[in-house]
Amino acid sequence: MIKYRQDIDGLRSLAILPVLFFHLGAIRLFPGGFVGVDVFFVISGYLITKIIYDDLSNERYSIARFYERRIRRIVPALIPVYLFVCVGALLLYFPSEGREIGRTVVSSIFFVSNILFYAKSGYFDAGAKTSPLLHTWSLSVEEQFYIVLPLLLVLILRFGFAVQRYVFVALTIISFVASVVMVRLQPEAAFYLLPFRAWELMLGSLISIGVVPAIRSRPLAEIVAGGGLLLIIGSILLISEKMPFPGLLAAPACLGAAALIHAGAGFQTLSTRLLSLAPARFVGLISYSLYIWHWPVIVFYASRTGELDKADKLILLAIITALAILSWRFVERPFRKPHGADSRMGPVYGWAVGSFVAVTALALLIAPARKAIWPDYAVPEQILAFQTPPRAAMRNGTCFIASGSGAQDYDAAQCLSLRAGARNVLLIGDSHAAHLYAGLTKAFPDVHFLQANASGCMPLGRFAGPERCTQVISKAFDFAAAHGKQLDGVIISARWKKGDARRIGDTIARIGSAVPVTIVGPSVEYRLPLPKILAQAWPDQSGGSSASFRGEPGPGLDKAMRVAVERAGARYISMEEAICPGGTCRVWAGQHIPLQFDEGHLTTQASHLIVAQIAPQFRFR
Repeated sequence: MIKYRQDIDGLRSLAILPVLFFHLGAIRLFPGGFVGVDVFFVISGYLITKIIYDDLSNERYSIARFYERRIRRIVPALIPVYLFVCVGALLLYFPSEGREIGRTVVSSIFFVSNILFYAKSGYFDAGAKTSPLLHTWSLSVEEQFYIVLPLLLVLILRFGFAVQRYVFVALTIISFVASVVMVRLQPEAAFYLLPFRAWELMLGSLISIGVVPAIRSRPLAEIVAGGGLLLIIGSILLISEKMPFPGLLAAPACLGAAALIHAGAGFQTLSTRLLSLAPARFVGLISYSLYIWHWPVIVFYASRTGELDKADKLILLAIITALAILSWRFVERPFRKPHGADSRMGPVYGWAVGSFVAVTALALLIAPARKAIWPDYAVPEQILAFQTPPRAAMRNGTCFIASGSGAQDYDAAQCLSLRAGARNVLLIGDSHAAHLYAGLTKAFPDVHFLQANASGCMPLGRFAGPERCTQVISKAFDFAAAHGKQLDGVIISARWKKGDARRIGDTIARIGSAVPVTIVGPSVEYRLPLPKILAQAWPDQSGGSSASFRGEPGPGLDKAMRVAVERAGARYISMEEAICPGGTCRVWAGQHIPLQFDEGHLTTQASHLIVAQIAPQFRFR
């Protein structure tokens, strides 16, 4: 039986609290709060590997008993969450949304939700971001690991410890290197899929089976534990979601967690004593319930209110904490251990299967039940259908490279080719440039538009980040500088942010004075996808409720960008003025056609409409 360690419960609190506050919107305080999940992975890898390894070594391992313990540990608390999500989807969501939520419930029940979210992931996937069960991807990764781990241990335990050590170290290194590579090539795969996360769990495994030598002196234990604590805190404070993750950036938090666990195995250090304090232990005890309850509560609340203010966050924190305490006290604890002398496995498996079947049936009934109780859903569903991004209109996969694709997918021969006898204009930028392409080609049928667009890649200064940024965007600027006399214009557009105005002058100067440059300003953005806002407000067609969901950037950035661009000698076009004439933002591009298909990108119809409006302002030769 594994020895209970108070400091590990305290470490769980250090993992869950940053995640909770990060998801509540305290990003300025905890910009890297999401690394708490990585700390959980290391803890889980340590504990579960130790249980399996010790049982196998002592010839008492039973795979049936192992999974019975897993069921007792995770399933009872999950069932109420699934029921809550199903009921919430039935009451708050449209049938098509309920159908998608039902799919995530089923995928979570079978612990493959990480694969589902990976398959749905992409730059424009607003649905995954607002899925009430998005957070279950990490549970799926863990359970998949626990399917592979026993098989691996059974295979290698017949060999000596040296072989066992080399196998675990080799697999950890392979997974880590694969994660580092995939973060640049396909970040969604690196984030969601087990092969690229396994190294985090296996760091815990390396400690639990004794690959890392035990610490023999207190001073060294103090240094290791203190360093581990600083690595975790530093990751929480210094890493942000804009950085490529996991890969290398996940290593400090994972190594920090491993260091604390390892140092605490032999000595009670200052760091482990802090983690063993009663408040930290209590938060650690309820950490699982905190984790599984916090995200659906936040998502359901925010789906009706948009941005959370301070009062909202305090209310949500109180609700989530209360639910977690109740779940821990009345669900987790009673189910975790057999009652009395009854240690039969049959009833546990029977209960789990019955619960899963019932919840699966309920999840699949969400959409038809929603249609039955609310038949007037046709127009809202028509509006919601515009949440599908117009990939062909943006030339996604050839001239516009979204996340999930690499620089090798960019077709330079097609997208950066000059056409003899025509006016040639180059469109550079991220997805907020790509959404202009359909409108530009319609408004200027005699112009040949070259296109170099990559999602999340700011056309400013050094082109850091994934290869689609360092190659696609940089290549476009080099092309513009080299072919200035052959180009009749360059259009630069992006999802501009605060501070970009200071750097835009150098960007314009990089192209040179041989070609006219037009900068298109920041688009209007919302805190929820505009189709969802409009569908929720239906039959009100005024769009009045959308104003309360208005997000950043605002008119202030638009003005700052104009001043900086015109000072640099380029033409500036304000999307703020085009979309919000007189300060009131239009939200429709046609009957039941939203202006934007997500929080900020124009639909194809809106691209035609807005670009036709601003066409006279473009500066071509």
